Amino acid sequence: TFVVPENVALPQRPLLDLVLPSPWRKVGLYIFDLPVTTAVANAAGRELWGLPKFVTEIPISWRGEQFDGAVCAPGSSEPLFSLVGSVGGGGRVPLRALVLYSWLQGELLRTQVDLRGWARAIRGPAMELRVKARMHPMAERLEKLGLDGARPALVQAAPTFRARLNLGQRAYPQPLPSRSEAQKYAA
Repeated sequence: TFVVPENVALPQRPLLDLVLPSPWRKVGLYIFDLPVTTAVANAAGRELWGLPKFVTEIPISWRGEQFDGAVCAPGSSEPLFSLVGSVGGGGRVPLRALVLYSWLQGELLRTQVDLRGWARAIRGPAMELRVKARMHPMAERLEKLGLDGARPALVQAAPTFRARLNLGQRAYPQPLPSRSEAQKYAA
């Protein structure tokens, strides 16, 4: 499903929009939850881009082709969810820039995220997402979306890469629904 702000036309071919260079893309990502491991990353993301970050533990183990990762409940070592399985095979692909949309001080921002590095694109990996603790909004959203027990269709495994979030720009000059209006659609 593709969603665009009110009064903004959906691209005629949304999937084709994804292959355009990022400065011309309309289609982007809207993040509802973004776990980070430091207070500095949390503050920067919230204050500069309006990203919904929270500080927590993110334990990851990657040995050979075996991957075991989790996001813990804030202030706890109890996992909210885990992603476990094999990331073997796949072909090498360059990482492409992303477009993020976020709300900051009542305005919708469009931010280009430049990525540098390579990943292995693995179709149909033997991995599974498990929602564990359901007392956090992120875990509740994953469960409502029916993702407990889900297996990804595609994974990009990138053990090392760089990401730079550029300065966010006001996305659209016309008035848009408030963040609280947008959140109604996330529930």
